Amino acid sequence: MRVLVIVSVMLIVCFSGTLQAQDWYIGAGIGNTFIATEFQDAEDQLQKLDENSTGYKFFAGVTTPFPIGIEGGYRNLGTVTLSQFEFESKTTGWDVYGMGHFEVLMILDLFAKAGVLFWSTESKVVQAALDDKSTGTAFSWGLGAGVTLGPIGVRLEWENFHVDDPETLSAVMLSATFGF
Repeated sequence: MRVLVIVSVMLIVCFSGTLQAQDWYIGAGIGNTFIATEFQDAEDQLQKLDENSTGYKFFAGVTTPFPIGIEGGYRNLGTVTLSQFEFESKTTGWDVYGMGHFEVLMILDLFAKAGVLFWSTESKVVQAALDDKSTGTAFSWGLGAGVTLGPIGVRLEWENFHVDDPETLSAVMLSATFGF
């Protein structure tokens, strides 16, 4: 027991400076979302939707000298509209990710992330007077690469969201970050 306490105190003393040397950042991104789902039209026929939309996000995070970090934010994954059926669907949500990153040549950062998306989807079919709102919690993950020069950074990432409605939802986003 005594050895465990001594080792714990030594580890805390050795890493206390490292743990305080965290890099905080904020960012915003815009990109293309890919949405696929099925819905019932006015004649009760099953219709398939496979569309793209423009989405955006705002986020904040922290990285440590160890190859881990935490990131969270708000996102709007866009609105898709099919005029022939007067169908519209919009998905938004809040997310939290754990991130692993690997620095290459001090400016290129490769990263992978996994976390949770707290999502909300609003769908409307005007002809059928259908207005549906669904919410849930879903696993999400992504891969990306970024370049950082001083406090300013740019990154490109792909994210996949395992939501119920729409059935397939992913995004490619280009983001700018500012570290402090």
